[in-house]
Amino acid sequence: MTRDRTLLAAAAVATLGLPLVLTTSQLSVFLLVCLATIVGCGLTLLVGFAGQVSLGHAAFYAIGAYTAASVIVIEIIGPTSSRAASIAAR
Repeated sequence: MTRDRTLLAAAAVATLGLPLVLTTSQLSVFLLVCLATIVGCGLTLLVGFAGQVSLGHAAFYAIGAYTAASVIVIEIIGPTSSRAASIAAR
């Protein structure tokens, strides 16, 4: 258990340091891969373990992504506020 938590902490620290060493385009690709991984894990849990058919999984993901992008582009809230809101939503 301790080794797993140590590896998780090391991965978190390494991920926090990525914006310092990656370019903007590389960071965008990294974030897209992370988002796709989260969606894939959720779909695996729903379909694989629960045995349910997912009809709205991609739709809710798309609606959330579209809403987040629109809010930032229209400048209803700034990027810093959107990060704070996403952390608070957990």
